[in-house]
Amino acid sequence: MHLLRTHADAVSLRRRLTPGTRVGVIGGGFVGLELAASAAARGCSVTVVELGPRPMGRAVPARIAAVLVARHVAAGVDLRCGTGVTGRESTGTGVTIGLADGAVVEVDVVVAGIGSVPETALAVAKDVRLAEMLIARRAVPDPAALADPSVTLKFLLRSPVGA
Repeated sequence: MHLLRTHADAVSLRRRLTPGTRVGVIGGGFVGLELAASAAARGCSVTVVELGPRPMGRAVPARIAAVLVARHVAAGVDLRCGTGVTGRESTGTGVTIGLADGAVVEVDVVVAGIGSVPETALAVAKDVRLAEMLIARRAVPDPAALADPSVTLKFLLRSPVGA
């Protein structure tokens, strides 16, 4: 099982993403979908398993998620939503991932793209006012806006978005 937390993790994983490699991505958030898109572009066969009813469920509005889903499906990514992982087992030819809906996915590489935690050390070291960011997070009704720091900054400055 690969995790993607550091540059070394990314380099190690990149070596495994060769054409024809079967890749299982656990998690359909930013990290999982970016990884899926990159692996598909490298010629891998990719399956994404997302516990929620749709990818990016907590990150972006449904309309934006639909566009991302369409792009991934067009690239050949197999999206399995509304099911979780019940187990994984190494086999002679790779890894089988058991899903809560009873399906089994056979892959060569498994990557967990779940549980990301924001790295705030740089912001704290540079004395960024995190309290204002938390206030903005509660006040901005569109969570997609928070993915774009310029939108959050414009909110804090009370400027119209796009100005």
